Amino acid sequence: MIRSMKFGLAYLSVVAIVLVVNNCNSPQTPESAPTETIVAKDSAVVIAEIPPIIAPVHIPLTVVVDNLASPTAPVVVGVYKSTGDFPTKEGRFKVYNLIPNGNKLSADITDLAYGEYALAIYQDINSNNEMDKNLIGFPKERYAFSNNFQVSVKLPEYAQCSFKYDQDHHSTTMHLIKSMKLNK
Repeated sequence: MIRSMKFGLAYLSVVAIVLVVNNCNSPQTPESAPTETIVAKDSAVVIAEIPPIIAPVHIPLTVVVDNLASPTAPVVVGVYKSTGDFPTKEGRFKVYNLIPNGNKLSADITDLAYGEYALAIYQDINSNNEMDKNLIGFPKERYAFSNNFQVSVKLPEYAQCSFKYDQDHHSTTMHLIKSMKLNK
């Protein structure tokens, strides 16, 4: 009797593992995923509760930009992954041209994996895909860095602007800094 029970428990364990593995290999929605499976061996019937296996939801990165100079000029968002060439044009991991619809921009970036990033953005008033600068190199167009880093004398470092993007941290708000003008 005890030997028969050990065999039965071992058999049920194998069947449960096979069922879980089979459920992992097929895509399922919450509506189609099985919640009950009946396993029969000899004359014994066991009802095993198997919760649906659902992939975690990937939440997009929401970028909110305020203090726009124009309600329609594109905002160029440069995404950086490492300390490399931040914040140069060549060092960008990805670039997005986002079109505002009013005095504030809110956009979801859906194709970034969770991780650590830094953003450098500017509003391209003349739509030439360049950050326009004056004679001494100060930006003519409004710009911002993630963490709302305020530029004083030199450009920020990646570590000063980097942020964690994950399921708990998936939104960043940036305030465009007015362009610097020389006094004449």
